[in-house]
Order: sequence, then structure tokens, then C-alpha cells
Amino acid sequence: MGYLSVLVSRLRQEYHADPERIHLAGFSNGAMLASRFVLERPGVAATLVSVAGYLPCDTPKPPEELPVLIIHGDRDQVARFAPTATHPATGRFCEDHPARAQADYWVQGLDLAPTPKVRETALVRVEESTPDKKGGRGLLRFVIVKGGGHAWPGGPRERFRYCDVPSSGVDATGLLLEFCAGRHR
Repeated sequence: MGYLSVLVSRLRQEYHADPERIHLAGFSNGAMLASRFVLERPGVAATLVSVAGYLPCDTPKPPEELPVLIIHGDRDQVARFAPTATHPATGRFCEDHPARAQADYWVQGLDLAPTPKVRETALVRVEESTPDKKGGRGLLRFVIVKGGGHAWPGGPRERFRYCDVPSSGVDATGLLLEFCAGRHR
């Protein structure tokens, strides 16, 4: 957390980084770090992008509204959609379904409409929740990659330690860039 704070401060001071164009994104543990940072340091990031990450069950309500993009494979065995043989059901939704729980957390915490708009293709299901009240800045776009595992969709077609081979046909980097450029509104 301290490192990211110093990095952002230095970028703003020495390179005059536009605060409206500071976006935090991460994969797996990096997604959890980016999420924690925006929750603990409100007003620093313009958007949050979480790829194959999740949040702890006891995460407090977000202190600010912001646009959030979650990209997650529906066959992720690490940050799961459902209990698995290695992670059997506990009876706690956020532990048994961490990917869905993360999306629900942002919908509730950002006071977004409870019923998302859904778009579906052969490759993805996109659920978008917009502000329940007029003028709200919060937004959640939840991109579920069909057949995707614990990987960066569209990344190199190789398997890294603790990760799956990335799915092809979905470009997480392109989705992230489009979202951070503000084309989510």
C-alpha cells in the first residue's frame, strides 16, 4: 500500500499525471491489491479493474463511488464461481462464490441498480450495473469469460505457475483500455 501511495504521488508531482487518468488494475493478487488500495485511499484512482481477483468477506463499504470493471473466467479454480473439490462449500456465500460476491459487493456498496443489464455472446456474459440514483459516478461492469480459468484473457497462450492457459477470443487488455478511457458511459 505504501509503495503504491508513493508511486502515485511521485507520478503526480514529478510527471504531472492527471488525477482523472490514474487507473488501478491488477491480476489475481494484484487485483486484490488494487481493490484494497482504492478502498483505503479514496479519491486517488479514477477507475478500478480487477482481473481474476476477489475481496475478503469482511470488506467495509466503499468510501467513494467509482467505475469498476471485473473480468473473470467462469472456470477459475482459484477465485471461484462455485465450490470446488479443493474448496468445498462453507455455507458463506463470499467464501463459496468469491467472484460473484465481489460483483455483488460493488453493486451494493456503490448503490447501483440491483438488476444489471445483460449482454451475452458465445465468449462472454457482460453484466452492467448503473447508478440507482441520478448523477451517481459508480458503475460495475462484470465480464464473465465463458470457459475461462485463472488467467489474463487474451494473454500469451502458455501456462504460468498457479494459472491456467488464457482463453483466446477475449482481450482483457483491450477491455481495460476501453473502460479506463471512459467509454463505459
